[in-house]
Amino acid sequence: MLLSTETLENSVAVMGRGTCEEGDDALSSLFEALGMDAFIKAMKKVLSSVSNEMLKELFLKVDSDCEGFVTWQKYVDYMMCEFQGKEDMQKSQYRLHFYLPMRVVPL
Repeated sequence: MLLSTETLENSVAVMGRGTCEEGDDALSSLFEALGMDAFIKAMKKVLSSVSNEMLKELFLKVDSDCEGFVTWQKYVDYMMCEFQGKEDMQKSQYRLHFYLPMRVVPL
């Protein structure tokens, strides 16, 4: 079921003034199922400087099964995979290699 814009705005308002638990509940209900327009509108409230085109691309990446909507679980899964991939790439680039036996090089 897709959320209406009114439900979206109410959920964002609850997130801004409630406790952490209320915020988590609101956030989860906020992402029950968002269509592209509702997703872009919700993300604009948090990331106002990001263009609509970039948010549209993000929506299409998160909606990997092409159902036309994004759930909270799909969003979290995508973000976790994205950051895990970046972390793995950074670790592989900065891996130090020590060759044994080590020797002292005079200065």
